[in-house]
Amino acid sequence: MSKSIFGYSNILKCFVLIITLIPFSVVTNTLNDVWIRSITKELSDDLAVIKNEELGIGYVKKLYTTFKYTSTVIDANKTVNEIAHKLEEKIDDIFSALVRAKVAIENMQTLDNTTKTSSVVLPCLQNRNNDTTQKNSKVCDSSDEHEKDHLKLDYILHKLKSKMMVMKSGIKQQYFISSSDLDSNLYSPFVDCGKIDHMLLWNNYMARNNYVPKNVVLLLDHGGSLSRRHFAIVTTIAKRIIESLTEQDKIAVLAISNDWISPQLNEECLMPNQVPPVVSDVPKFTSVDPSKKKLLYKFIDGMYKGRGATNHSLGLQKALTVIEKSQIQNETVMILYVSRGLLSSLTEAKVVLEAIQEASENITCQFVINTCAVIDDSRPTIYETQFLEDIALQNYNKYNISFSGNVVSGAMIAVNSSDAVEFALNRFYAVFNANFSYDLEKKMSLPLWDKNSKDLTVSFSIGCLSDNQFGVLGVDIYFASLVENLIYFSSKQKNYYAFLTDMEGRVIVHPKFASLSTVKQRLQFLDISYFEKVPLFHMVKNRLLTESEGVQMTKQFGLPIKWSWKRVGKWYVVCLVTRDAPLAVRPYAVKWPLNSSDSYSIKLVYQSLQHSENSKLCRHLNQVATLDAGSLYLSAACFQSPASLQDMNNTTSLQIFMAYLQDNTRLLKNPGLKEEIKDEVAALANILNFLRTQHLLKSKYIVRRYVTSYNGVLQMFPGTILNQGLDPTVRPWFGQAVEHKSQLVMTPPYLDEGGAGYIVTIAYATSNVVVALDVTYGYIFRLLLKRMPFCLSTNITCFLMDDRGYLIYHPNLIDPNGHGPVEKQHIVHKESLLANDILSRKLFIEKVLCNSYGGGTVQRYYKLNTSYSDVLVSSIQSEQCVSYHIAALRNSNVFIGIVNATCNVVVTFCPCSIVDRLCLNCNRMEQKECECPCECPLEQSRCTDFDNSNNPICNWFPEHVSSTARFHEDATNDMKSCFPTTCNEEKSHYRCLGMTGCEWCRFDVDGTPLDNPFCGYMTTCFNGMVGSVTPYRNLHDLENPEESYNVPISVITLFVFGTLLFVCMFYIYHRSSSAQTTERLYLSSTQDNHLRMSDLNLSDNFHVLGNHRDKLLQDDKPNPISPYCVSSNYKRTTLAADSDHGYSTMTQHDESEHMSLAPVELDSLEDDLGSDSISIHTSVSGKPQGPESTQFTCLPRNKCIVVPVTVHRNMETT
Repeated sequence: MSKSIFGYSNILKCFVLIITLIPFSVVTNTLNDVWIRSITKELSDDLAVIKNEELGIGYVKKLYTTFKYTSTVIDANKTVNEIAHKLEEKIDDIFSALVRAKVAIENMQTLDNTTKTSSVVLPCLQNRNNDTTQKNSKVCDSSDEHEKDHLKLDYILHKLKSKMMVMKSGIKQQYFISSSDLDSNLYSPFVDCGKIDHMLLWNNYMARNNYVPKNVVLLLDHGGSLSRRHFAIVTTIAKRIIESLTEQDKIAVLAISNDWISPQLNEECLMPNQVPPVVSDVPKFTSVDPSKKKLLYKFIDGMYKGRGATNHSLGLQKALTVIEKSQIQNETVMILYVSRGLLSSLTEAKVVLEAIQEASENITCQFVINTCAVIDDSRPTIYETQFLEDIALQNYNKYNISFSGNVVSGAMIAVNSSDAVEFALNRFYAVFNANFSYDLEKKMSLPLWDKNSKDLTVSFSIGCLSDNQFGVLGVDIYFASLVENLIYFSSKQKNYYAFLTDMEGRVIVHPKFASLSTVKQRLQFLDISYFEKVPLFHMVKNRLLTESEGVQMTKQFGLPIKWSWKRVGKWYVVCLVTRDAPLAVRPYAVKWPLNSSDSYSIKLVYQSLQHSENSKLCRHLNQVATLDAGSLYLSAACFQSPASLQDMNNTTSLQIFMAYLQDNTRLLKNPGLKEEIKDEVAALANILNFLRTQHLLKSKYIVRRYVTSYNGVLQMFPGTILNQGLDPTVRPWFGQAVEHKSQLVMTPPYLDEGGAGYIVTIAYATSNVVVALDVTYGYIFRLLLKRMPFCLSTNITCFLMDDRGYLIYHPNLIDPNGHGPVEKQHIVHKESLLANDILSRKLFIEKVLCNSYGGGTVQRYYKLNTSYSDVLVSSIQSEQCVSYHIAALRNSNVFIGIVNATCNVVVTFCPCSIVDRLCLNCNRMEQKECECPCECPLEQSRCTDFDNSNNPICNWFPEHVSSTARFHEDATNDMKSCFPTTCNEEKSHYRCLGMTGCEWCRFDVDGTPLDNPFCGYMTTCFNGMVGSVTPYRNLHDLENPEESYNVPISVITLFVFGTLLFVCMFYIYHRSSSAQTTERLYLSSTQDNHLRMSDLNLSDNFHVLGNHRDKLLQDDKPNPISPYCVSSNYKRTTLAADSDHGYSTMTQHDESEHMSLAPVELDSLEDDLGSDSISIHTSVSGKPQGPESTQFTCLPRNKCIVVPVTVHRNMETT
């Protein structure tokens, strides 16, 4: 009884203690909330200062109240007729030229009595890598008359281009493909032509053939005799064959090594990385619908090279068994055997033919065996091609095999690259067009992705038939040139937009489809109903596709929508959609800013700094710049046509354009710009004048300032030159600013093209313009430290993130060891425990889906509530030693976060693919499941629990910046800096932090912390590591003259001369006194001109048996492979040994420490070379070398190549 009372007493004491602690805990959390709110308010005020003082938003809004305005309301019927007329005029121009060229070719064939016309493509740039024997054989096979016909065809195709009046500048290539080359040649007639997409050319020819439904048995060799190149070609051919088939065709696929396998095509709902299971019996023919194609692609991707020799007999027997069991009658079946053709013995060929003869006895339908010989040019070919040709011909007589049936001879084509696949397919498919039936009508293809030129192409073609000789005459047009009036017509800021469909209702151009600058692959063209989610749209669509022109009115949310359309011949339908909105206006008659002396207060340079009058050039980081003028950049959307854009490269035309833009009298003729661009340029010049004044006063932490209009006019200070190819309206900072209009936005850090290292863009969008500036990444940390100095504590982690969860600042965001880029790091990557916890806060964060129809994907991403007014406090029950606070910064897209961890935290598993952006499970999505932002294939919808067709359309596209959209001119070291910096005078971390061109040097070259950190130039320690590799190739050549301005040149000259004299004398003495068998090499791993090696001390005992006395160290100074010069969508190669199937809590950037980043690439080394590892001292700071040192491997021979190698402790070197 007493024990029971004692137990109740203890329980009562605990209860009283809990009751006592609850108020204390509540008060503590309340104080923390108040404290965080105070910090949030201070940081919000700091951002407000940037908005008003540095970006001048108050000035911009006031400026636009002083302008005159004019209405931008358009006449919908008139506008759609104009767009349709211009597009139809271009199409008619192209086809008229093709018809005239066709008549010329037919006349040539008739007059010359030509029985064979060769294939031609113009321009044909000679491919230097092709084998010369192929070129010579082609010439030998050609007669003099044939060569004359070839020249005549060249002339006709040249005339075809010259006859075009409208689309001459948009022509990509002209071609004529002849059936005679397919009948007689064993290789493509375009094999010598480089930089052309063979698939596009031969697809046009294939589309002209009226094939009967194709029955194909695809037999793939994946035996152990295949090299890596062999295997790659086999898989490429297999995928291309499957892609070329239609839903009317049937296919059966087998793979053969020492045994055979075939995929099971019944199960469609597989995991992303799951390979279809194999069947136990021979497969049946299956229709080639999109779902079956996807499964076959997965099967091919999952194939691996077998271990044993290929059993050719077994594979062909199984292929013939497929035909026998199919019981196909009155149709032709093709077996296509893709193999290297290596025999295990010389007698195997006869065994294979005997197996074919035996297995074909019970087949009642006609079949043909075609063989594709996979050639690796680095491997010898002796009997392989002859063996595969005997199979294709079913050459029983050669091996004394009796066969009573009718043999349909096939063809053997050798393929040594992916470019040769298309020609081979056209040869193989000829069996399905035995009646020689062709389509001779005019054809225009959908926009096709050219893998070589990396752009979209539209092919216009017409068929030619003369004396049973068929040919395809065609011309390829740049898609952007064809539909330029539609591409740049629509704008997110206008109450109208236009779209283009074909006659089947598939979308060709739509503002929600894909921006041309973001397209990096073949597009998937979908029905217009996926993009227009309005009531009664099915009625609109029906009229669009059946009536040549018309108007339809509908309503959405009670507001009227007007649909106006016009048909373009028999090809397209142009539709203009207008919505009722407040009266749309734009500035009009804007005056160019003048100063008191009636001269321009701001000058602009365009295309070249050399032609700018009275502008002094200087060096801004690693770019040529001027402080006397700003930069003007006009994107393609500013011009009436690309022809006007090309005129800007002419100096005279450039002067005419600039004179027109700066003409306040408005008397000069418009040279080719859109009507509103002149006013936009003048308005932006007023804003840039303000930004220039501010930048000249305060530029310590700001890299550059710029302003852009919604039509793509960009002005920037300091004045630098951008190459043509950039569209500022699709840049991430522009899209985020427009999405959060009237709020300040920050972008995640990215590598600056101009030499400033990692930068963050701060932008603000008004109803007329977007104003932005670039600041250094260190400046963002400086902002935090100003209000939160405790962020330097070891157990405190402070971070900033945007409204999608991407980190703007995090202490682990930039790795000083250079293990990868920092672009697009998510909160899930760095703080998975926190990310997993906040997913339960529905009012704060939401996981959302959107469809990217241009890329064919469903995007999963996070959306944070920028209006969230409370402080988000930790609720991690399992981690009592971890707490966090997150709050939104007022009037911005930025969130501040603080994590306090007083113990070691176990990382929460959040699946993040380190191979690509594919989601771990595309069949379902849970709001509370932690995962990195990812994507799923759009066609996966039939296997999911939800309908993806109801997802909203992604209104943002990942930008693909053109390689030409770069800063134009690199600076040289004889230029004076535009903004001299004195990094070495800053003695503290805080004072150095964020200064443009400066870095706080914290780590030595070997990654160990410096005893005495210092503030140095970026050339000295990029990312805080002394001697680290920089991503800027020319940055090493630029010195810092600010450090030696006060030293007379004569003193420097005398000092250099004296030093050289002393070195020469010491060298002579050293050579005369040192032993002949001993050498000393002095090298270093610090960076100078991409690869400077000095201060390397090799041991006196260095000696290698067999070396000559004068060993040679060759230093060709190649450009290093920078670990930072990696695109943000880096994909790691998938390894078969990966146990996690490519998913990890680490990101692809964390994984990059396992990659080889050696700056020197060795093309080939002799197998018998030995190697010695010599321990050296490379410390820049001068401190003693630790037990773990940097190692260099020297390969002695006639050439000695010194390569830095990090040798980890407790590892042996061989």
